Amino acid sequence: MTLFASAAIILAIPTLYGLHNSATLTQRMLFTALLVFVASTAFGAMPALLSERFPTTIRNSASGFVYYGGLIIGSWSPLIAINLLSGASQQFIPYALAINIMIGSTIIFIGSRLNPDTRDIDLN
Repeated sequence: MTLFASAAIILAIPTLYGLHNSATLTQRMLFTALLVFVASTAFGAMPALLSERFPTTIRNSASGFVYYGGLIIGSWSPLIAINLLSGASQQFIPYALAINIMIGSTIIFIGSRLNPDTRDIDLN
């Protein structure tokens, strides 16, 4: 998680800038694939991480509430960024979207560093 969150922080601005300024379909596909890969891969392990953070009696409900609540709120961020920039120049849109990705990736990065490794630990 830490590796992909770091990659998303580093590559968010270059990939969105490249996507915004790409001239051909091939370039758009390349930048989109790279952006989706680095921005979403760190989220893949999130359900496993959350399932280790809660007691067994509430594990499923608590993990689902936190995970899907985060997805709902996080899905609004591009819409908020674009609405905030609706009166601004089009050149700022890739940067605003990149900042959204960087904020989410920073939260994942911090969470992955602060949560203890539970390998070989009895979770009961």
